[in-house]
Amino acid sequence: MYTIEFLDGTTKEFDTLVNAKLKDADLTGADLEDADLTGANLEDADLKDANLRGANLEDANLTGAKLRVADLSRANLEDADLTGADLSRANLGDADLRGADLEDADLEDANLEQADLKGANLSRAYLTGANLRGANLSRAYLRGANLEDANLRGADLSRANLTGANLEQANLIGADLYETEIRTFQLSRNFGFVHIGEQYPKGNMCKIGCESHSLDYWVNNYKDIGKSAKYSEDEIELYGNIIKCFYEQFKKGVL
Repeated sequence: MYTIEFLDGTTKEFDTLVNAKLKDADLTGADLEDADLTGANLEDADLKDANLRGANLEDANLTGAKLRVADLSRANLEDADLTGADLSRANLGDADLRGADLEDADLEDANLEQADLKGANLSRAYLTGANLRGANLSRAYLRGANLEDANLRGADLSRANLTGANLEQANLIGADLYETEIRTFQLSRNFGFVHIGEQYPKGNMCKIGCESHSLDYWVNNYKDIGKSAKYSEDEIELYGNIIKCFYEQFKKGVL
């Protein structure tokens, strides 16, 4: 038996939390480790600092939920709706977020190391300072996401959509960018974008900061351009990875 308090001061008892109607529940600091909350409605619930380690939240509705500093490590959040949820500084290490909807979610300084976000919707998500080291973001939708200062070292971003994402100071060393869709981006100091069209001599033009060149020119000369602009070796490597990704997409006709 579970006794749940709600934000309006009322309490209700539940035999099970599976498919439970917990909208506006006050679960601040609650211990729900390994709990089964499959399909539960936790819309706008307050779960700040809650212990949800290993909990099953598959198909749960967490729209607008407050999960700041919550522990969701190893939790199953497959296909969960976390639209607009506050997950800032939450621990989502090794969590299963495949197909989850995190549109407009706040994940500032969250820990998502080794999390599985395959096919997740992270459009316009706020991921500043987030730790995504080794995370699986293949086929994830990150259009317009803010990844400033995020750690994406060794992350799988293959076939992800990063169009318009802010990658300023993001760590992409060792990240898999195979067939990643990026038309515009911000990395380190400069904003960059790619134009495709017959009006360009090589069929394309890539502009980064004040430099505008064809993609094949960038691929062959990005190191020299970076050195002349006094970029660090790490910054040059990051730009090189993005440029090569663009070039491979262009050659395959997917840009």
